[in-house]
Amino acid sequence: MKDIPFFYFDIRARIVPGSLMLAAVVLGCANIGLKIPKPYDQWMIGNETWKSVVIPLVLAFVAYLIGDATNAIFRPIATRFGRIIFSIAAKERLKLYPSSIPEFTCPQDRDSYRLDLWEWLLLDKQPRESGALLHAHRFLSEARMFLNSSVPAAVVIFGGIMVQHHFHARIINYCFASISGAATFMGFLYCGYLCEKRRWTQTFSAARQLRFNWRGRE
Repeated sequence: MKDIPFFYFDIRARIVPGSLMLAAVVLGCANIGLKIPKPYDQWMIGNETWKSVVIPLVLAFVAYLIGDATNAIFRPIATRFGRIIFSIAAKERLKLYPSSIPEFTCPQDRDSYRLDLWEWLLLDKQPRESGALLHAHRFLSEARMFLNSSVPAAVVIFGGIMVQHHFHARIINYCFASISGAATFMGFLYCGYLCEKRRWTQTFSAARQLRFNWRGRE
């Protein structure tokens, strides 16, 4: 039962980006005039009872697979993104608690501390029992969800506007759709930034309260 929240966080972090990516593909096909060939176009239409059960499950499974692939594609970007935000969160933490984080002499020490701190949170008994791991993992999954959803969400907004006004004021709609898509992209990135920073803030708090010992230093 204790693992159910982590399972839910991972599912959400993959299904949301996968669903948006699937919607982006559908809107892209609609914009260029592609249609599902017959008789496959009737698969999702009808009042059959089995369709109300099977189709949502199939779509959720497909969305999860796409989200998993998206997570793998975005992983190098997410890793770099996390390093930058870790540095920002660490500087803010040092202003509040000057001696709570070791002074780093080089970037390698900072990366080593970041990895060791997260491994301690994952593997040590104290963070798991105190709930610190649950909270940090929640913010990590939300950060990944927003980051991985940023591009497909922007494409969905752009494609949706273009589909709705396909034959009217094309240039004006193109500009409006582009601005809306860019705003959506930046909004998702900002939300991901806030969640990632909160993840490390939560982790720093746990390390301070539970006295995380790094290389013989608390």
